[in-house]
Amino acid sequence: MSSVIAYISHMVSPTDPIQGEVFRGLWTSFIVTCITLYPEMLLDGRNVSDDTIYMYNDLIVGSILGYLIDRGLANRYGFCSISDKNPSCGNLLNNSKPNNTQDTSFIYWLFADVTGLSFLKFIITIMIDLMISIPLYVRYKQTQAEKNVWKDKAVKYAIAIGTFVLYVNVTRFEWAYLSKSSANNGGLANPPSDMTMTVFLMSACMTFLNTPNVEKGDAGYAVMNKSMKLFIVMASMAIMGLYQLTKGVTSGFAHNFLRGGSSRRMYGGMATILVIFVASGYMLLRPEAIDNANPKPMPSILMHVLGIIMMIFGFASIALFVRYIASIGKNTQ
Repeated sequence: MSSVIAYISHMVSPTDPIQGEVFRGLWTSFIVTCITLYPEMLLDGRNVSDDTIYMYNDLIVGSILGYLIDRGLANRYGFCSISDKNPSCGNLLNNSKPNNTQDTSFIYWLFADVTGLSFLKFIITIMIDLMISIPLYVRYKQTQAEKNVWKDKAVKYAIAIGTFVLYVNVTRFEWAYLSKSSANNGGLANPPSDMTMTVFLMSACMTFLNTPNVEKGDAGYAVMNKSMKLFIVMASMAIMGLYQLTKGVTSGFAHNFLRGGSSRRMYGGMATILVIFVASGYMLLRPEAIDNANPKPMPSILMHVLGIIMMIFGFASIALFVRYIASIGKNTQ
């Protein structure tokens, strides 16, 4: 019962820099869903395979967009960079600056950690989610004799919500985003360790690798064919290995790249995000992503209108939230 009360306490404190991280993380996921819904409809209209959309639009582009909003608004440091006069922030920025940086601007918090270890850890959480969520969704698709767009979307988002509640939010905020300087400022009493996450990743890799291979022309082929599955598993292990090798580095090129000056990290982060988004766009629009064997119904006018409204709502919510938390600081000066 006490754990339920503690969770509710997190949920009802969106303006508290530390206690409100859980609430703002949930809000971020909802906003990202609103923003990515219409591009997904356009990809459906082009007959891009469902598993390709799920992997690149939802789990890569959507998750990284969520990461940026997390770091800028949900994370305690990004939140306080906008509401720096908020009494709840206190001396958080001055006393707990990760990586000993002197830059506390909103743009810095938005992009700087993309070249840091937290982003490597975040990518690991994406790979784990990918290897659990996509097989579940593909299995559902294989059981459906006829296409139903609304049912497909409902099942996909039900899987996303389920995994988010079970492990995604915890692994991101309590492992990927957690640093030594912030470990004692709230959060789980026993956050996941690197060893725990390594075991979690390897379990997901072995499970994913041993799922049935999908034959060409069937739902899920673009992601779950034998070669792509092996590539995803090897890439996941390589990223975890890179993290394990670099987390203790204190000098040299790797140290300068991962923990370098503010400007280098910020602009490096922008460049990294641009490369990932362009590469994901290519994978979504390449001819091999078109699923001619399983044609989809064209989105209706109602779906276009709904998608545009949801996208506008998502961006407007971000703008209004930024304005709101900025006003907290002004009103308390």
